[in-house]
Amino acid sequence: MEKKKRPDSFVEERMTKTYPTEIGAPKFEPENISLFKIQKTTKIKKYYSSKFEEITKEYEKLMSEIKTNERLYMASHNFEPISGEIYHLYKKKSGEEFFSLISPEQWKKFDFIGSYRFLSDGRWEIF
Repeated sequence: MEKKKRPDSFVEERMTKTYPTEIGAPKFEPENISLFKIQKTTKIKKYYSSKFEEITKEYEKLMSEIKTNERLYMASHNFEPISGEIYHLYKKKSGEEFFSLISPEQWKKFDFIGSYRFLSDGRWEIF
């Protein structure tokens, strides 16, 4: 039995198709995605803004840590710091800063600035 020849315009199950299948069918246009684009670009801008703020805060924290460490390395001391130990920073009347092992409760002679722990990697940490 021969297969029946169908016209070129024939589309099987044409009513179930999501696109136009006939010349007289309604115009086929893609969905309007401008709202989708606006929503997604707003969301992605928010993401990158918050990421930028995080990086900026981390940078500022790092710069502050660097300045503190530079200042502490410029302070005079007559001993080699041991990692894990706490040292106290004082200021003389002349403006010179120096480290001491004596705590501020035991020594009121100089202006106390702060206490710092010397870390094993060579950094100073506020105690």
